[in-house]
Amino acid sequence: MDDARWLLPVGIEELLPDQAWELERLRRALLDLYRSWGYELVVPPFVDSLDSLLTGTGRDLDAQTFKLIDPLSGRLLGIRADMTPQVARIDAHRLRGEGPTRLCYLGTVLHTRSDGFAGTRSPFQIGAEIYGHDGAESEIEILRLVLLTLATAGIVAPYLDLGHVGIYRGLARQAGLNREQELALFDIVQRKAASELNETIARFGLAPPLGDMLLGLIELNGDDALERAARILAPAADSVHRALAHLHRVAAQLRDPHVLLFASDHGLVVDVLDAPPRSTADVVRQVVDAFALPTFAFQVSGEYAMVKAAAERGWLDGVACMEECLLAFKRAGADAIVTYAALEVAERLARRR
Repeated sequence: MDDARWLLPVGIEELLPDQAWELERLRRALLDLYRSWGYELVVPPFVDSLDSLLTGTGRDLDAQTFKLIDPLSGRLLGIRADMTPQVARIDAHRLRGEGPTRLCYLGTVLHTRSDGFAGTRSPFQIGAEIYGHDGAESEIEILRLVLLTLATAGIVAPYLDLGHVGIYRGLARQAGLNREQELALFDIVQRKAASELNETIARFGLAPPLGDMLLGLIELNGDDALERAARILAPAADSVHRALAHLHRVAAQLRDPHVLLFASDHGLVVDVLDAPPRSTADVVRQVVDAFALPTFAFQVSGEYAMVKAAAERGWLDGVACMEECLLAFKRAGADAIVTYAALEVAERLARRR
């Protein structure tokens, strides 16, 4: 009997019971985690219009996408190689929310070639996105969720590499590079090819300090990278320094995923968004007892989103619940609270007068 007919295509796998149950356990745990943070689940189609799948993407995704003709419409379709563009479309054209929208998704995608990671062409993709908010707060929230996702999957000591494309773009603009030069130089910087970068800087006629700053980009890694960047990029344009300040803010808030303390001349700021499994008010009380400084509590993003989502479903009185949360922080000793619910609670208190 010829067993060749039962062979799977190269890079395509099937899961046996133990593996399948482990994947299902992880899937449920991650979806529960995302839901607890206020993320709504969406399920994009496995096959979609090719134009829709490739809108706003690069050539790499085009090359990774299986293509076929729809026998009903004659249109060109694609089997998704990445779910991210589909979720962006759902937010922009189906949901059309006015404020920040939090969406999560998971499912199998299909690649024409293996990307080298585990050798598979049919990876299981999971993701979470925030739409409608442009700022460090949403970036920090997503990065924290990434770290919690890895921890849930058993990866407890990940290496997080932070960057800001505004730094390179600002330098490229300052150097007066055209689009072709900017892309060519960016590819070299990404590959950290020092000798090739030196040659290209000379060929483009980039004299110091611009040439030195571009060359210094490939050395900016490690725990002290931001401090060295401030020295190396001192002659850079204001846009570069704004990007560096943004990175400083994000990095500072990610140093401790549970309780973040920032001492300043004005007091101690406590961020308890991702507190360990105990009352966040208890954390505030511990900080108040440990430091002889005014204490500020930040109550934003995840907890606020959860309360709002529950209120929208009619499970609770959102403003009353938020007011009780803020009172708990006050009882714990917080001198001030920064919260997304400030206006709603203030209006409720004003009506009582």
